[in-house]
Amino acid sequence: MYDRMILPLGRRAGPVLLAALLGLATSGRAADPGRAAVPGRVADPGRTKCLKDARAGYGVCSQRIREECRREFRAALDGCFGADNPCLQACIGDEERCRIDPEANLEACKAVCGADLRVALQACKVRVELDACRAEARVRALKCRQKCQAEAQPARQRCADAFKSCLNDCAAR
Repeated sequence: MYDRMILPLGRRAGPVLLAALLGLATSGRAADPGRAAVPGRVADPGRTKCLKDARAGYGVCSQRIREECRREFRAALDGCFGADNPCLQACIGDEERCRIDPEANLEACKAVCGADLRVALQACKVRVELDACRAEARVRALKCRQKCQAEAQPARQRCADAFKSCLNDCAAR
């Protein structure tokens, strides 16, 4: 889906969009990773705050959409089986319990990535190539979070598979 969203924007849209989301773009410098920053130029504080707020809003919106989809799915399941169906309730409870450890491990892993990023960004303050250092730190943090997701995926998939199997068993009753 992501690829379909950026392809109409051109070949450089992917890196530009990624750079913007990672916060690599500053006022006075295009989000194009191949373009150098203008020496002596400082980011506009109003724009910086606006960008930070926009990113935070996007995260909140994304979470809200996921929660809305989950509620709609649960409502649809209630429609299939009845709201108080013991088999359905058992499947939901099992799935919620199954996800506790993988989700906790994922969040802990991502917290470590975030802490490492904060340390790296702090260390960048003494570097001559501040922007390059920050960009490298953010890329490392992104890769760290991606690794966390990849490591959590097998356990999360097992929970999803068990939930699907449980629902299928309920449907067969």
